[in-house]
Amino acid sequence: MRADPAVPGARDPSSWEHYALWRRVCRAVSSVPDRFSSPTRIEGLLVQDIFTLNAPLAATIEEQVVETLNRMRSVWDPDGAYETFAFERQSQTFPDVVLRQIRNGRDILMGIELKGWYLLASEGVPTYRFTATAAACNPWDLLVVVPWVLADVLSGSPVLHPPFVESARYCAERRNDYWKNLRTASADTTIHVPEGIRPYPAKSDPISDKPAQDAGRDSPSAIGARRSGCVRGLRRRRRGPGGAAPRSASPRAAPSPPRSPRSSVPGRPGRSPPRSGGRR
Repeated sequence: MRADPAVPGARDPSSWEHYALWRRVCRAVSSVPDRFSSPTRIEGLLVQDIFTLNAPLAATIEEQVVETLNRMRSVWDPDGAYETFAFERQSQTFPDVVLRQIRNGRDILMGIELKGWYLLASEGVPTYRFTATAAACNPWDLLVVVPWVLADVLSGSPVLHPPFVESARYCAERRNDYWKNLRTASADTTIHVPEGIRPYPAKSDPISDKPAQDAGRDSPSAIGARRSGCVRGLRRRRRGPGGAAPRSASPRAAPSPPRSPRSSVPGRPGRSPPRSGGRR
């Protein structure tokens, strides 16, 4: 199958009146890992359960990104042209972070959707669990995927690595193009797209694109089922016959980091994920 020619390539929103701001925000976001610190320390997790930290770490990453960007105002607003704007976190609302007018609390210049990604993840589907429809994104809104690991691999505080930064609308379009045209599938590849959605939707708005048939090997539900089965199997092997751990059992070694391909979402040069990271 071929990519849909109607899906445009990634392009900078150079015609936007705030394009210079957009470029500076992209640079600021890319430097967040250098300024990130977390008091959280993780201990006692099995290697196959580390990926479950994505959800609780998401809120920490969002808070830290907002605080860091506002501290870096001199980077993205060196002339004070946007002194009445500030980055704010939106809990359970798309996108996660917005650059909002402080005085009226309504006007939004741009948004950032943040996704945490375990650096040694082996999931190979190029979705990032990003389900928002393209219509919910302005051309200048960003999808930022932040790779993380624990400082001591299996324990310690979370450490962030350079993020993948790309247009959120472009990623939504390419995700749907992958589902419909690029993957190998015999099932119905139709995607139901919500109607009447505009950028910066309300919390209650249904903004997710949903496949008509989500039963393939590459679907999120199938991936979750395979992962759960793998975890259960590993736990049974660790317990041994009768549910007791074998006396001679030794700790399982941490898996070798998988080879990292370039991002499955075509991007501009220099915007691919870290080469040491997990597969997309």
